[in-house]
Amino acid sequence: MMVIHSYFYGWKGDRLLEILNMKTSDEELHKEAVQILQNDEAVDFARNTAKQTMNKAWKQIEDVLPESEAKEDLY
Repeated sequence: MMVIHSYFYGWKGDRLLEILNMKTSDEELHKEAVQILQNDEAVDFARNTAKQTMNKAWKQIEDVLPESEAKEDLY
């Protein structure tokens, strides 16, 4: 999700794909790829999307699950 977001909405999506396609173990290139994702706010986008998905799912099951410690641990 982060790579797709960065590719379509970021400034250096092509560079990110180039680095990923290298399949390199070069730590500097890994850092560059992470920096691209952070600069394009792809990490925040993925985090927010995950939270929204979890909240929607929780609303669907919250009333179905009996009150318990396990239920509290889920959310």
